[in-house]
Amino acid sequence: MIKSFIKALAFFIFTCNLAIADSNLASVDQIGNNNFILVEQEGDFNTSSAQQIGNGNQALANGNLPNVQQDIPGQVQIGNNNDVSLNQIGNFNRAGQYQRGEFNVAEIVSSGNANIAVQIQFGNSNRNNLEQDGNFNRSVDAQYGNNNVINKTQIGDFNNSRVTQIGNGVVTTISQVR
Repeated sequence: MIKSFIKALAFFIFTCNLAIADSNLASVDQIGNNNFILVEQEGDFNTSSAQQIGNGNQALANGNLPNVQQDIPGQVQIGNNNDVSLNQIGNFNRAGQYQRGEFNVAEIVSSGNANIAVQIQFGNSNRNNLEQDGNFNRSVDAQYGNNNVINKTQIGDFNNSRVTQIGNGVVTTISQVR
């Protein structure tokens, strides 16, 4: 009787852990050749979405990514040889990265809670780097053209910034510390 109880208890614990692990969702769509996507999720109730159309694109995601059904699109790449990276640590963070063109790079590193980051790039050879460390920070960036660069750092809480670059060879650097 004891052996049966231990077996039943072990089975119950094992199946409960499986149910908890199933709370994460990843959606990946790729059209093209030599594309690479890596999604790592830790914790519960995380969702991620990544789409790539073209050749030689790379997407790396670690942490809590938004669901496609929300206002922020996740990671979308259309073109060739684009690179996106997203690392989030914390809760209720949302990020979206959209690239259309070739040889674009977008990177978000976010730690804290309730941070929002959006990076949009149309054109070729654009670069956008964002580091957020704190809570309730918001960053929205858009680049239209070629060879543009945005470097942004937000440290502390309740930082808010928006950058729109139209043209070629435009460079913007923003540091916010609260």
